Amino acid sequence: MLEAVERYGDYILKSAKDTDSKRVRNIASWVAIHFQKRATSSPYAVLKSLDNRISTLKNQAENLSESEEETLENYVYDLFF
Repeated sequence: MLEAVERYGDYILKSAKDTDSKRVRNIASWVAIHFQKRATSSPYAVLKSLDNRISTLKNQAENLSESEEETLENYVYDLFF
């Protein structure tokens, strides 16, 4: 599980790297570190964090098409299967 969380953290950091916003890069770094810390804490803790992340992405995707929302959900889906 830790390797999957690391891959997700790397994805978050790479996505934020191309932005001009220092705030976005800082938040991305915090999120990546947060998930790694939670993963080493307990499997339940990281699952709860990922569930919260999925909920946040779904809330942000309210105005997106159904296929785009499914794409957002798939960003974290691979961590479980």
